[in-house]
Amino acid sequence: MKTLYLIDAMALIYRSFFALNKNPRINSKGLNTSAILGFFNSIVDILQKHQPTHLAVCFDVQKATFRSEEYAQYKANRQAMPDEIRESLPYIKELLKAMNIKCVGVEGYEADDVVGTLAKKGKKQGFQVYMVTPDKDYCQLVEDNIFILKLPHMGQGERIWGVDEVLEKFEIKRTEQVIDILGLWGDSSDNIPGVKGIGEKKAKQLLQQFDSIEDILANTDKIESNSIRKAIEENKEDALLSKKLATISLDVPIDLVEDEFAIKQPNILECKALFEDLEFKKFADRFYTYFSTVYSAEDLKQDIYKETKKEINHLNQQELNLFSDFTNFDNLNKSNKIYKPISFNDKEALQAIKEQVLRAECFAFAIKYSDESINALPLALSLSLEKDKAYFFSLQNVKPKNNTTTANTEVFAFLDFLFSANKQVTKICYDLKLCKNALLNFGVEIDENCFDVFVAHYLVNSEERSKLDDLSQIYLQYEMLAPTKKEPVDACMQYCEMADVVWQLHKPMADKLQESNTLDLFNNMEMPLVEVLMQMQRTGVQLDKAFLEDYSKQLQQEKTKLEEQIYTLAGQEFNISSPKQLSDILFNKLNIGNGSKTKKTKREHLSTSEDVLKKLAPYHEIIPLILEYRTVSKLKSTYVDALPLLINKYSGKIHTSFNQCVTATGRLSSNNPNLQNIPIRTERGKQIRRAFIPSKAENVILSADYSQIELRVIASLSQDEHLCLSFQEGKDIHRATAAKIYHCQEQEVTSQQRSRAKSVNFGIIYGISAFGLAEDINCSRSEAKQLIEDYFLQFPKIQRYIQDKINFAKVHGYAQTIKGRRRYLKNINSSSATMRSFDERNAVNMTIQGTSADMIKLAMINIYKRLQTMHLESKMIMQIHDELVFDVPKTELQTMITMVKEEMTNALPLQNVPIVVEPSFADNLMDAH
Repeated sequence: MKTLYLIDAMALIYRSFFALNKNPRINSKGLNTSAILGFFNSIVDILQKHQPTHLAVCFDVQKATFRSEEYAQYKANRQAMPDEIRESLPYIKELLKAMNIKCVGVEGYEADDVVGTLAKKGKKQGFQVYMVTPDKDYCQLVEDNIFILKLPHMGQGERIWGVDEVLEKFEIKRTEQVIDILGLWGDSSDNIPGVKGIGEKKAKQLLQQFDSIEDILANTDKIESNSIRKAIEENKEDALLSKKLATISLDVPIDLVEDEFAIKQPNILECKALFEDLEFKKFADRFYTYFSTVYSAEDLKQDIYKETKKEINHLNQQELNLFSDFTNFDNLNKSNKIYKPISFNDKEALQAIKEQVLRAECFAFAIKYSDESINALPLALSLSLEKDKAYFFSLQNVKPKNNTTTANTEVFAFLDFLFSANKQVTKICYDLKLCKNALLNFGVEIDENCFDVFVAHYLVNSEERSKLDDLSQIYLQYEMLAPTKKEPVDACMQYCEMADVVWQLHKPMADKLQESNTLDLFNNMEMPLVEVLMQMQRTGVQLDKAFLEDYSKQLQQEKTKLEEQIYTLAGQEFNISSPKQLSDILFNKLNIGNGSKTKKTKREHLSTSEDVLKKLAPYHEIIPLILEYRTVSKLKSTYVDALPLLINKYSGKIHTSFNQCVTATGRLSSNNPNLQNIPIRTERGKQIRRAFIPSKAENVILSADYSQIELRVIASLSQDEHLCLSFQEGKDIHRATAAKIYHCQEQEVTSQQRSRAKSVNFGIIYGISAFGLAEDINCSRSEAKQLIEDYFLQFPKIQRYIQDKINFAKVHGYAQTIKGRRRYLKNINSSSATMRSFDERNAVNMTIQGTSADMIKLAMINIYKRLQTMHLESKMIMQIHDELVFDVPKTELQTMITMVKEEMTNALPLQNVPIVVEPSFADNLMDAH
């Protein structure tokens, strides 16, 4: 059957843009490509999954429509289009044209009207029509062979609405009655007034009794409710006007010419040029892959061959065959490179390279690893000393230095010369931590004079793409060779290119560090931290496997007991982990809450998410048991059973990866396992920490934690006298805050008041709203709003500080820490209130959380240096947010407590606020905390 898909362009563009607003896609030209990328990913999704025969994208035309002429306030309360979307529209339309996809828009009409008219015409011409939109207005158009396709969004999967779904949703008898529903309750987004006092529920009730708004107006005497009758009679004109505004026009002057709307082969050359301009490398690969399955490779390559004929004339037929896949034609531009494999037996070549290194200020290198684990070994090395030139050395058959044979002597002499003998030359690489670890396993050390372009880019812009090929495009406008399964790239070519690109990145990255005033951070914090993190990873953490096995059995027993209790209350056995089965038990069989506090999931059953169940907990005793069951199940599977599987077979320890260049605030993260995420709020969760133990029986675990460091930072930065004084006097900061807010003595503060003050204290750091605070402390929104206002009345310098940070960010485009770490806020002046407020919160949070992150990083560097200079056996093994953990011989314990406390306290002093460090020790991490 012929299928016609009609896409509501602006709805999809806006949704795509805001879906990526927490992690916007920005190319090297500074263009926010989020809307473009999201939009076209959805287009390809539709093409792949639904394989439409015909398709059109329908746009609003920025001219007055018949609705605005009828009602001047129509859509008057809409926010202005974000600049980022406005800048994206020409690219979207140009790329649609290159894809040969029909774009339509008619002056005087909205996209809704265009879609409606085409949908009805399409049905008459034998099409099955799908309107791609999230807009409820379109429901009035649904009939046999005309459907709404709702794309995946906010955790909900794709859904198709036909007549039955619309009638069920609106509780009406005919889909046309959607117009009457909208006319009665209005539409705030379009500023359609509706009938004051009539909302969704009352509108549905009226349409169950009457057929239309006109029928209601003619029979108001039959309305039983006095308030509803009065509302209708007093707002007749608004009701009729609103219905008119909500009615989608079906007589737009536009024809549906089948051939114009048919899916056609895209103009690959034009698409390719736009992909390069937008820097859509991954999407381009997806696009080419899809269309190569629809059309023959020869058809797709025609345009490429025409344009590249001049470039490939000099190639013989054998060389030409190497580039037969159209996706690899960029490789032809790489013929000016000089990449040479060098044998370690070629003493003359090695000597020539050594002489080059001695004359050079810097060289770049790249390493091919066996893997990225703590046991990784280098398999190959590439070296570059100037642009477009590089050498490749195979290490495939070379054994590590501790197994050195006579044949390996020259290899290690050369590697030692490169990485440690010549202290003056700067060694440039990408991801120094991985490089140092692999070479160290090989028996080769890299001295301190290094420049990591990965770390440099993180300081220059922590939220921009950071893979090496991304950096190449951003700073060099050069697209690197990409190995594919069909056409693998020679390792010599690939790794020489990596070293070459790294060498070329050195100068622009160093210039960017200078321009952004982050060179000092780079040299004195982030680069020294690389060594610290690598050694922590290599040291690893001892795990009490026997304890975890016992704890797993205990949790299984608790889980079984909870299952039995749940089955008893449910009256039957079922899969508690199945959302659908659980939903059926709770809402259909037990009728908990009558569904009033629940929402549908992507599979159209009532939600059983944690936030929903927490709200339903007072309604039935089964709910707390289900929440407890989930907690026990997650602890068992995610931590207790998973941690032993991560034990390294060589060391007998777990070796997490500490990530230095991930978070925008400068905080460290970790994975395999994620140590930052070990549960500590529940008694069961805390028990997991008992599994982290010292490496020897004569050692202990030492934990040193900053006390309320973020609150101390904001007190210092704001210089609020009340907060500073409370910290200076060593008071319970939350009790002292509560006393100020509630105007009472500290000893009179109740536990609830202290708890609420604590929520406000920490919430202020993250820009908490009245709504968020109300959810957090379980009170009304007005009560939460008053609590925030009272807080700022008592601590006015906090409010002034927050506004100052927002104003600074609006002027400069970034927020920064005490040490000058920056976070760029691209939407701080956005016309979109949602995106602007998000960056305003980040402007405040960055200065606080980023400063505390800098503090603990400096402490780690200084402690690591002291461990070396004092020749101590103690090891720093973990960093968990504001806590450092050490594996310490008992003979060094007092020395370590004194030294660690001293270094953490003095790492980054705060003005007028003391820094408090609380060290403790035990034979496991839980008891040491």
